[in-house]
Amino acid sequence: ERQFVGLEQIENTARNLREGLSGSLRIAALPTFNVGFLPRLVAAYMKDKPGLEIAIYGSISSQVVDWVATGFCDIGFAQYPLDFPHIDVEQLPSVPAVAVLPEGHRLCGKAVLEPADFVGEPFVSLAGSTQWRYRTDALFSAARVTRPIKVETPLSMIACSLVASGAGIGIVDPYTAAEYRGRGIVTRPFRPEVLYDIGVVWPAGRFRSPLALGFVETVTAAIRDLAAASETAAAQ
Repeated sequence: ERQFVGLEQIENTARNLREGLSGSLRIAALPTFNVGFLPRLVAAYMKDKPGLEIAIYGSISSQVVDWVATGFCDIGFAQYPLDFPHIDVEQLPSVPAVAVLPEGHRLCGKAVLEPADFVGEPFVSLAGSTQWRYRTDALFSAARVTRPIKVETPLSMIACSLVASGAGIGIVDPYTAAEYRGRGIVTRPFRPEVLYDIGVVWPAGRFRSPLALGFVETVTAAIRDLAAASETAAAQ
């Protein structure tokens, strides 16, 4: 009888592993994803998988890539595009950035913001070493708009906290902005669109587990929902 129970447990474990109901998953992600978006998806993904164990690590995109390339993590989420050896990268759906304003700001009365709206407004910017800073600088330069940059930071969550505290206004990724909406900031669509791109990072040439593949499908669906919500907000 003990042998029968033992074999049954082994069969159940093997079946759960095949079907992605148990096992372990190590995820690396940049801070933008880890503020709230990714943890919510992890919690939802685990609900019907009692045998699943997940570890989440957060850092800048280059560190995310290193963790995946060395096998420390199974999958990663980093800012796209990426050009590193020993990894495969798949672009996830693009979502436009948003303008962030402190509650009660005069620009809250506008449905959509443009570069000209930022003239003379104290600007909270991401640090000069980031891809995002290069892109926003180029956009405002093309529009011939000078932003008085009063404070800068490498992290979007700090930028949102600064905006909520009245330090200025800014443009940030939609994932972080969504976490701060209603916590002292108001978001508005920004035109022309500045797309924020995330890529899922896989170790090159290695087996992709059903757990990892299923989680990426969950993330992709959630990003599509966020993109659709952004389009709806811009159309209103």
